[in-house]
Amino acid sequence: MNVTVHAPLPNAIFLVLGSQEATLPDVTAEGLVWASEDALIIGGTNDMDGDTTIHLSGQEPAQELIPLASQVIMCSTGELTLETVYGEKLSQYEVPAGTSRIGIWVDDLREPGNVHLQVVSA
Repeated sequence: MNVTVHAPLPNAIFLVLGSQEATLPDVTAEGLVWASEDALIIGGTNDMDGDTTIHLSGQEPAQELIPLASQVIMCSTGELTLETVYGEKLSQYEVPAGTSRIGIWVDDLREPGNVHLQVVSA
């Protein structure tokens, strides 16, 4: 399954949640990825500068992007949810219930306009 979302991101971040009750990680330092046991916060383009394209797939990106991180999160519901920092749902992605490894690639290390998430069962 492939999902592509084009969205403005308030505060230049979006959330990947493994459940509705996910515990958000603390954003404590500079970077583009922050993780908790069941959630990720990932940086993108500030909404005032345009939309961020987020692509979810079971595959590595087809285009040349910068590998950023690989994180494992718990997904008890069998569905990852992408949301803005204000709780606006951007998309959902079905996964087997349990843990998922998410590889993250970006096109820029400061304010990526293109983010690729490779989701595989962990």
